[in-house]
This record gives sequence, C-alpha cells and structure tokens, in this order.
Amino acid sequence: MDNAHWNRVAALAQALAEMEKFGAAYARQTVQNARVLGKALFDRGFPVKFREQGFTDSHQLAIDLKKLSIKHDLETNDLAKVLEKNNIITDAVGRIGTNEITRLGMKEPEMERLAELIAKVLKEKEKANVIEEVRLLRKDFEIEYCFK
Repeated sequence: MDNAHWNRVAALAQALAEMEKFGAAYARQTVQNARVLGKALFDRGFPVKFREQGFTDSHQLAIDLKKLSIKHDLETNDLAKVLEKNNIITDAVGRIGTNEITRLGMKEPEMERLAELIAKVLKEKEKANVIEEVRLLRKDFEIEYCFK
C-alpha cells in the first residue's frame, strides 16, 4: 500500500483475514484442481507439460500446442481468443490457471467437465459454441474460502 486509500486498506485487510482462515485449504484445492485438470486435458490429447511431475505444483498448467495430437491450426494466442469467445479465459501463451474457479468452489468433477469443454472448443475452433454449457457449469457456484 503506497498511500491511505481506505477502501484499499479495508479490502486488503479482508483478503488477508480470509487467507489466514481459509488460505491453506484454498491452496490445497487449487493445486489439486490444477492436477486433475492437467490429467483430464492430457487424457483428451492435450500436451500438458510436466506430466511426469504431476502436471503442476501450483495453480497453473502449461500447454504446448506445438505437440498437440488433435489436428489444429491455432497458435496459442488464437486458442486463447477462441476459448475466450466461449467464456473460458486463459492467457495468450498457453497457461491455464485454477485459482479463480477454485475460489468459486469448483472441485475435481468440474475440472473433468471443463476439460471436456476445452477439448470441444479446440476440435471445433471458430465454430465452437459452448457458452451455454460454460454458463450452466458456472451457475451454481458462489465465492468460497471467504467469510459469509
């Protein structure tokens, strides 16, 4: 904090208090979700890096589109754009994170479903339309790991 913007101080205090109480459980679930999503994507033909190490030790997965077994003509930035059009947000260099969806309360079964949707988008590319399926997956979740 560089100055006294009280709304920022209050928000930081709330976030720190929540992480003190819920942080360990949130971190464990975030990593577990990333590992399950990594395996589910790998099982669907995605070259998720670091398979031999359990795919990740953090919230993040790395995809190498150059080694993708599914036929495609996308660069990583193109894949990010196609996924974003379908309400699945990644970054432009092939990283997928699980921190936000874990904060929403998603767990292992939702990672399997998310992998299915990502694979469907990659197969159908610009023709893909999983927006409603993503909405249905998301609709029953609210922020967890926080004070109610």
